[in-house]
Amino acid sequence: MRKKYLPYLKATCEAKEAPWLWYATMYDRILNDEGKKQCYGTQFINNPPERRPIEAPEYVNMRRRELGIDPIKYFEVAQKD
Repeated sequence: MRKKYLPYLKATCEAKEAPWLWYATMYDRILNDEGKKQCYGTQFINNPPERRPIEAPEYVNMRRRELGIDPIKYFEVAQKD
């Protein structure tokens, strides 16, 4: 179902009617559902949260910047001492 609506969400983001973070989140969720590594680093598992694997993590902030969303460092989960 998500794959069906992803192009519509992308068009909505391009029209500036929805935030690109919504697109990135849905895109990553689709990749995870297919057993692939995520692209934008939006998906977590476990408690405490742990980020799911990212494809080419050295480029994740570049990909996020291309969409106009904040770098991944702003979303890091604080570690408890």
